[in-house]
Amino acid sequence: YMGHFLSVYFFSPRPRRMAGRLAWFVAGLHRLRFGVLAAWLVAAGVCGVFAPRFISTTTQSFSPPSTSPSSIAAATMAKYFPVQAEGTTLVVYIEPPPGQQLLSPALDAFSTALAAAVEAHNPPGAVAGFYPLRARGLPAAAYQPFVAPQNASTFISVTIQAYMTDTVATDFAAWLETEVAAQRAAHSCQAYAMTVMGTPAFLKVMISAGEKDLARMDALVLPLAVLVLALVLRTLRLLLVTLAAIAASAAASFAVMYGVAEAMPVFSSTPSLMMSTLIAMSIDYSLFLLSRYREELLAGRSTPLAVENMLRYAGHTITVSCLTLVVCFFGLLGFSISVLQGMGIGCAVCLLTTLAANLTLTPTLFLTFPSFFEGCIASGCHPCPSSSTGGLSGIGQTNPVNQPLLDSSSDLSSYVGTIWHRVGRFGTRFPGNVVVLLAVVGFTVPFAMYALSNTITDNNALYLPRGAPVTAAYTAMGATFGFGRLYPYHVLVELPQANATVAEDPGAWATV
Repeated sequence: YMGHFLSVYFFSPRPRRMAGRLAWFVAGLHRLRFGVLAAWLVAAGVCGVFAPRFISTTTQSFSPPSTSPSSIAAATMAKYFPVQAEGTTLVVYIEPPPGQQLLSPALDAFSTALAAAVEAHNPPGAVAGFYPLRARGLPAAAYQPFVAPQNASTFISVTIQAYMTDTVATDFAAWLETEVAAQRAAHSCQAYAMTVMGTPAFLKVMISAGEKDLARMDALVLPLAVLVLALVLRTLRLLLVTLAAIAASAAASFAVMYGVAEAMPVFSSTPSLMMSTLIAMSIDYSLFLLSRYREELLAGRSTPLAVENMLRYAGHTITVSCLTLVVCFFGLLGFSISVLQGMGIGCAVCLLTTLAANLTLTPTLFLTFPSFFEGCIASGCHPCPSSSTGGLSGIGQTNPVNQPLLDSSSDLSSYVGTIWHRVGRFGTRFPGNVVVLLAVVGFTVPFAMYALSNTITDNNALYLPRGAPVTAAYTAMGATFGFGRLYPYHVLVELPQANATVAEDPGAWATV
């Protein structure tokens, strides 16, 4: 209802006063067409500078709701144990070459040199592992848990005093990867598989994978979607408008979200979701607008009148659709989880920029280059009636609000008897509509029943790229040593008496 209320001001096909406002809007676009194009070009250029930074500004961490038990526990932990609360653990996971022993003098030398380098680094790190702990003279019970059964693998734990997503932590992870590679080569351990893991190291992998996924998705989905649009429009000229709208919308939305990501956490999957939404809605809106524009030209109307009718009918449709989705996505702000809030804002922003491009850039291109786009109907036996007058002879002409879309009812005869006509007739009349309803319900109910029994997980492997070496190493380490080695749980015990100590109140441990 809100979308309909907002869009009816310009695009309602019924009230005549609205038709006058829309004609004024189209005339304004025509007068300022070069300024509108220049504004979009400048905006795209400026936004193109900031848009690529959006992906690297996203995060993999998110804060739980402030009233949730986990948030309260984290705040309490930071209050009493700020060092432990801010600590970040990284792991160097080591696997021997096939058929060779894990423990060796070369690995001992590597571990010792790496531990010395980590402890001398700024900021320094606390190192724990089989060889580092054994070198300190600790009993076997302290360092033996760092070796898997049958000596299948081992790991070196490095803890630094920095939050996992801070620049200090990510820079340390990058340095650690470089240092591992250097020490590995210096001590002839190239045959060992060594992987640096932990949130600061994962961020680099996930951001790189996100950028590659976006490029791969654009390379696969965009040509396919454009091909479908070309088959429907039966012209290549109008596709240039769609590509221009997609490029402008993508640059603007990603640049806006870069500013949002600087002010609040935005999850790393948001750019992919935004790009999918942007491509889908751009193709959808172009299908409505461009097909209507082409039909208006085929009906014998000049470019201004064709643009006006395009905006009145198709523009009204896409505006209602867009604003409805925007309201729904902004509704995610009602959740107290930052992941959902960032996704809601990102999708709403890309929808609004897509709508703005389709309602301003698209008609401006038609009004600026009328003869070129009127050529979309030049093939066949449909001459362009306005080409003899430069394509803009309709400026200021009266456009009846209730004029028919097609010239005569005989134009509809070509649709009668087609497969789409038969399917539509069957699905909208009794008993076909009942059959369709029962088929849809019968198909979805069996699958919907599983939604009530879905299991949830907090496995961090789901955030990592599928099939990547780091994902395989993280899964293997978790299966061998447990995921708590990298992401340990903490049990916080609060005493019931204000002046008691753990030694004085041992009963407090009984509740753990």
